[in-house]
Amino acid sequence: MEMNIHSILPEEIAAMGEHSNRVLNEKTGCIGYLTANLNGSAPVFESSWHDRTPRLNTPEFTDDFNDMMDALRQGILKSPAELRAYCTAHPDSLLQDNPSADTRYGFRINTGRYSYWMVCSFLSTDCRLWVSAFSFLSLDRYMREARNGIPILDLQGHERFRMPDGGELKAVSSNGRPSFCTIRYLDTEQAVLFDELRQSSIHTVQELPEWAAKNGLHLLPLDPPMRASHKPHRKGQER
Repeated sequence: MEMNIHSILPEEIAAMGEHSNRVLNEKTGCIGYLTANLNGSAPVFESSWHDRTPRLNTPEFTDDFNDMMDALRQGILKSPAELRAYCTAHPDSLLQDNPSADTRYGFRINTGRYSYWMVCSFLSTDCRLWVSAFSFLSLDRYMREARNGIPILDLQGHERFRMPDGGELKAVSSNGRPSFCTIRYLDTEQAVLFDELRQSSIHTVQELPEWAAKNGLHLLPLDPPMRASHKPHRKGQER
């Protein structure tokens, strides 16, 4: 089986699915994900599959996924030691800003019509795996669009700053109490906010400043913003 594998790039991390919902799964072509334990003391590969967009889980995808996993099981997934050595040989695969305490490594695997994110973490002689599956065309289209970022406007429609897909915002209430949220790109007119409990809400770019003002919130960038255009945005205007 022909496949290309590379360390996950910084701009690809947001699409890995830690902050996602049904609408974003459809948009990115996320089919589902596999969780697995790779044990150093036992040959059994314990795994379970979780659907995200069931209509995309076709027989063609199943064949591709099984072929990809079989190829990996004969190579870097032979054992935790084999995978650890591969990760060590690719230090750029280390996920620097992962929210968990353990050390994680990430790779993207392209097989043609499908793309896979593989994230692994090590505990003693064992390894925990997460493999998310996407339609290559849907994911590629989404990432090209999301590269432009998400403009955060003022109430007059002028761009205050622009956030990258998956960027962190600080929402400061009128009494000075901060809360934090993650913003995801949905399309040129809409974004998805995820609160600290990963509950999501969809907002239009134009409506977001009104929503923030109504709730007594002032939105600030927690992650470094992208360069702002300082141009007013009108409904239906392309960015």
